Amino acid sequence: MRARPEWAAARVAMLYLPFGVEPPTADLAADLRARGGIVCVPVWDIGAGRYALAELPADAEIAPGHGGIPEPVGTRRVDPATVDLFVLPGLLFDRTGTRLGHGRGHLDRLLAARRPGAAVLGLAFPWQIADAPIPREAHDVPMDAVLVP
Repeated sequence: MRARPEWAAARVAMLYLPFGVEPPTADLAADLRARGGIVCVPVWDIGAGRYALAELPADAEIAPGHGGIPEPVGTRRVDPATVDLFVLPGLLFDRTGTRLGHGRGHLDRLLAARRPGAAVLGLAFPWQIADAPIPREAHDVPMDAVLVP
């Protein structure tokens, strides 16, 4: 990931706090913060019934959020239009960049608010890359690339 130009250029990046069997992101968060960048992660907005973004400072208190997914408590919100790079987990990815999440489209709706030119990368373990194409629906946002740690 660190060798990617999208990572080097990012000043604000959406990562995620791993849940279940997802690749870790703590080293990426530390690297971005060391460069003076801002790390944000998805947080559930109860009132809106959708995900928003919140800053993830190094000392953030983390608690289970929607569906038990970890998220920071009480940190400031981040506008998705200010994010340079989105790094997403998935259950499965194919070689065309299609991502299979948990089937509700929450992260795809969040990505709909990104600015033009913001990069979208998937992060997966090797066994999460399918050789056969995964069906893609109209709301699915394809990854620019899928990386394996």
